[in-house]
Amino acid sequence: MRGFVYAGLLTEEELNRLKGRLGLTTQLSWDLARLDFSSELRESGSAFNERAELRWRLKGDRYRVLLLSDSDVQGEIDGFGLEAVPGPWEAEELAPPTRLIDLKSPQFHPSFEEYPGLGTGPGALRCCVFSREGKAVFLSPRRLEHDEPKTE
Repeated sequence: MRGFVYAGLLTEEELNRLKGRLGLTTQLSWDLARLDFSSELRESGSAFNERAELRWRLKGDRYRVLLLSDSDVQGEIDGFGLEAVPGPWEAEELAPPTRLIDLKSPQFHPSFEEYPGLGTGPGALRCCVFSREGKAVFLSPRRLEHDEPKTE
């Protein structure tokens, strides 16, 4: 399927408004000390849903953003000053999904206690691969999901 990639600089208020407009409900934030699913806006992070991911990194007093979408969101981002990154872009769902580590596992000590909507796992992370001219450029999360029930 066709992919859509946009980039630009936003203020904190614009970044929060764009996340809301796109309905990006799952947020992953990180800094040098921690990585978690907090809604706290940190210097670096991303927010995603089933059709788009918005990434950001603080540069001075603005956030450099990258928007990866597998649907045309031009009407939703008008007025934010984002520009299309030259393509052509293709987006393809990664199969099989990426397995999530059981958070109760003794060898894993994350800085968060639950996956959003999943609890402690197990589960999977569905992702899209964004390619340009046949070369993978971005791996973009889309949704967290429960493991399929085992049938015998």
